[in-house]
Amino acid sequence: MAASSSQYMAVVAIDFGTTFSGFAFSFNHQEGERGILVNKAWGNEKGYQALKTPTCLLLDPKERFRSFGFEAKEEYAMLEEKGDTKYYFFDLFKMSLFKEGDDQTITKNTKLTARNGKRLRAMDVFAHALRFLKDKALQVMKERTSVEFTTADIQWVLTVPAIWQSSARQFMRDAAYQADLLSSKMPEQLIIALEPEAASLWCRELKLVDFAEETDEALVRDVIARHGTSYLVVDCGGGTVDITAHRIQPDDSIHEIYRATGGAWGGSKVDQELEVKLKDIFGENVVNRYKNSYPSDWLEIIGDFEMKKRSERSIQDLPTRVRLPTSFIDHWSAVLQKAIREEFQNKYRILVPADPEMAIVKGAVMFGDSPKIIQTRISARTYGVDACGTFKEGVHPLSKKFTTSTGRVRCRDIFEILVRMDEALRIGESKTFKFHPIEPDHTEITFDFYVTQAKNPKFVDDEGVIREGCSITVSSPDTTKGTERDIELKIKFGGTEITATAIDIESGSNVTCHVSLITKN
Repeated sequence: MAASSSQYMAVVAIDFGTTFSGFAFSFNHQEGERGILVNKAWGNEKGYQALKTPTCLLLDPKERFRSFGFEAKEEYAMLEEKGDTKYYFFDLFKMSLFKEGDDQTITKNTKLTARNGKRLRAMDVFAHALRFLKDKALQVMKERTSVEFTTADIQWVLTVPAIWQSSARQFMRDAAYQADLLSSKMPEQLIIALEPEAASLWCRELKLVDFAEETDEALVRDVIARHGTSYLVVDCGGGTVDITAHRIQPDDSIHEIYRATGGAWGGSKVDQELEVKLKDIFGENVVNRYKNSYPSDWLEIIGDFEMKKRSERSIQDLPTRVRLPTSFIDHWSAVLQKAIREEFQNKYRILVPADPEMAIVKGAVMFGDSPKIIQTRISARTYGVDACGTFKEGVHPLSKKFTTSTGRVRCRDIFEILVRMDEALRIGESKTFKFHPIEPDHTEITFDFYVTQAKNPKFVDDEGVIREGCSITVSSPDTTKGTERDIELKIKFGGTEITATAIDIESGSNVTCHVSLITKN
C-alpha cells in the first residue's frame, strides 16, 4: 500500500500519453487547503500555449537527451530538411508497450526504432522522457513557490492504461527508477494509477456545467454520482481506448464491477487511417515523397489535425474543406461522442468534460492523495509462483518427476496459485503462504512469478502461462532444520500492484518485490 501523501510536500502526477503528455501537482499545506495546478504554458518559446506537449523525444547522435515536445518536433523537422539523419527522433512510442495476448511481454531489453531507422533500448527512451517531465515539473513548482523541491519531497503518480499487460506497468515503474523520480528502495513513493480511474475521480468533483451540453451548477457527485450509482468511463486517448465500469459504495469508496475492455483504437489510429486514405487517392509514392521532402509541413499537418478532429464541425452536416498541402487530415473524436449519444442517450446520461485531456492527470493527483478510494478490484488474471510438490502417480506427468537428495519423490513446475482470476481483492488485504526448501543444504530460495488467464492452471509451462518478469530470492543461512525450515510468502494488495515479501522465519531475512495487478474493472 502506498504511504500517505501527507509525508511528502506535494503530489505530482505525470500523464504520459501516446500523443501528448503533461503533469499536474498539488501542495500539502498544513491548513488542508489544496488546489490542483497544471503547466499552462507548454510551447511558449515556440509560439504555442497548451496544457500538454507532444510526446516526442529527440536524442543527439551520441544518444544523449536533446529536446522533448514542441521543441523536439520543430528541431527534428529542421534537421530532416537539412538531410541530417544522425539524430534519433521518437514519437507515438508509448504504443510499443501495448501488447495484445498473453504471449507477448515487455522487457528491459525491448528496443524501439527511431525515425532514422536506428534502434535503441525502449527503457532508455522512456527514461529520457520521464526525466524531462520530472525536471520540468520541479522547475514549474519552483517558479510558482520559489521553493527548491527535490524528488524526495514528492509523492509521484504515473498514469497507465487499464488494459495494459502487467509487464508494461512494471516497465514504466522501472523507467521511473532509471529516470531518478525515486529510488527502487522506496517503491511506495511511486503510485501507478489507472487512467480511467483517475479520470472518474476528477469528473465526480466537477459541476455539471463543466460538461458539454450541461447547464446545471450542481456537483456531479450530488446529482449523478450518488451512492449505489454504476457508471462507465470511456477514455479515448491518443493510443488506446479504455472502458471501465465502477459502482459507488455507501462509504463513498469505489468498487470495480467489470473487467477493463478496449484496444489500440485511439486518435493515432485515425491519423494512420487518414494517411492510408491519402495514399489511396494520391498514390503511396506521392505521399511518402511529400513526407520526406516537407517533414516540417507534415508534422504541422498532424498537429492541425489534432485540433480539427475534435471540433464540432466534424459532427455537423456541413462540408469540411481540407487545404493541400498544409492540411490533409480531417475528422473523428467529436464523431465518436455523437455516436455514443445516439446509441445510449435514451437509456443513460452521458457526460463529456469540457477539458477531457486534463481529466486523467488532475484525477491522478487526487488518486495520489487518496489511493484507498478504490477499495475493491477483481483480478483479471491468475497469479502464482513456480513450486515443487509431492509427486502423485497418475496425476502428474512423469517428465516432471524427480528425486531429492533425501530420497523424496517430487514434482517440479507446479503453478502454486496466489490469486485466482475473478477473485475480489480488497485494498490492504494480505495472504500468507508457507513453503519449504527442496534440499536440506539450500541457503537461498527463489520465487518466480507467473500469470495466466486460466482459472485453474496446473503447471507454469501450461499453454497461456507467461512469466511475470520478476522474481525474489530470500536468504536462509541457518540449515540446521534442513527442509523443515519455514519460508513465508506474504502478498498484500495495494491498489494497482501486489506487494510480495518472502521471509525466512529462522533468520528473519526478507525481500520484497512488486507485481503489477491486472484487474477486471
